Amino acid sequence: MASHGAQTVVRTDHGETLVGERLLVAAGRSFDHLPALRLENAGVRYSEGGIEVDRTLRTSRRHIYAAGDCNGSYLFSHAAMHQGMIALINAMLPRPFARNYARYVVPWAVFTDPPVAHVGRLERELRASGVEYETIEEHYHDYGAAIAEGIAVGSVRVYASSTGRIFGVRIIGEGAPEMINEWGLAVQEGLRMHRIMFLQHAFPSMSFLSKRVAEGWMMNRMRSPWLRRLVRAIF
Repeated sequence: MASHGAQTVVRTDHGETLVGERLLVAAGRSFDHLPALRLENAGVRYSEGGIEVDRTLRTSRRHIYAAGDCNGSYLFSHAAMHQGMIALINAMLPRPFARNYARYVVPWAVFTDPPVAHVGRLERELRASGVEYETIEEHYHDYGAAIAEGIAVGSVRVYASSTGRIFGVRIIGEGAPEMINEWGLAVQEGLRMHRIMFLQHAFPSMSFLSKRVAEGWMMNRMRSPWLRRLVRAIF
């Protein structure tokens, strides 16, 4: 990294050169107000990672719940709002019917240009765990609506099993933060690729790329030797 007058130049390990007016460094977040709350006086346990909660967001005191950043689980505003809803419901429901907040997937988005969004497991996590998966990807530059809008950069990438289980989805490009929510529902509810394929998407919308990805997954199934033998036997 070097400064040239009013510009900051960053050179990456991949040989790229990025030029800008300022460099923003995100060094992480920490809980600097928890000790000041003196939660120990109320019998609420906490650590450097946040307030301790169970699967229902209840703290060590059964009548106190902790939702959002303070419990350290997901440091996103939308996760905090969702947890607040779950905590309120759980505070009113009988214990056997309480909801597990960890059951709900947490999509995330980075509002850069182009924006990036993701839900589910990352590819490096799948590789590390030895999960068998295939990658299906559709690019914006191959889609008529994106071409008409002059959007050349972006793609929808899905990691799925041969039976259509969706492990994770990464979207880069115009509309990514909105498009990821459909996939979030699919991952959360265990919907498989064919369910996305059979959902009619408005055309020509950017979200139609999601349908094209699902169609691509299905076309891969059509190349299966056993399926070809089955078709020959039937017809």
